[in-house]
Amino acid sequence: MKSLALKYIRSKMIIFLFGLLSACAPEGESGLSGQLLFQDQPLQSAQVEIYLKADKDRSVQPFAIVSTDTEGRYQVTLPEGSYFVIGKKRESADDGRIRMLMAESPANPYQVLDGVSLVISFNLHEMGREGLPVADAATGVSGQITHQGKPVSRAFVYIYTETDTGLIGPSYGEAVQTDKEGRFTINLPAGHYSLVARKRVDGGRSGVLAPGDLNAHYQGNPIDVLSGERLVMD
Repeated sequence: MKSLALKYIRSKMIIFLFGLLSACAPEGESGLSGQLLFQDQPLQSAQVEIYLKADKDRSVQPFAIVSTDTEGRYQVTLPEGSYFVIGKKRESADDGRIRMLMAESPANPYQVLDGVSLVISFNLHEMGREGLPVADAATGVSGQITHQGKPVSRAFVYIYTETDTGLIGPSYGEAVQTDKEGRFTINLPAGHYSLVARKRVDGGRSGVLAPGDLNAHYQGNPIDVLSGERLVMD
């Protein structure tokens, strides 16, 4: 794994294309509207949480909450400002287990001006294992995280199974913390993955990156992990 970098890159093009689109709304009303999906299908009765841009700590209460309808659609009235959109749903899977679906809009933050701005539709993902098969103890990745030549302890290493969100947000399939020597090991099923390492000043696992946080993508992304193979990222 290469050295961590302090720079956090946002996709300004996505924000420009999608963040300022407006939907029809009653005169004088402003807010956000959109649709939540799961596996590209409308997600009914999901929760949409709206956060102020300044509220980078996701432990705070959302500014507003609304639920999706039978078509996965929602609309929320908001004053002018800048907002983050997060979708969540806790539900029972087909095998009877309880799972948590969650994702942050890849085009965050959204600017609300006059009228209702359209949030691009996005998929929620199962938290924890992203629906992956059971990991093989003999298969996976390991390595060491460093910054300026020194080990970084208690950094989080995230495994992403897709790149649509730009390897940001909570759509990762697995995450582990490094030990005091900055080393990590993640058991995985055979597959195609991308790795990201982050260490937040507040020690959190998730949330918007803030000044002083460390963030880096593995320069060898994406990687292919074969059955019975353990890749070493040094």
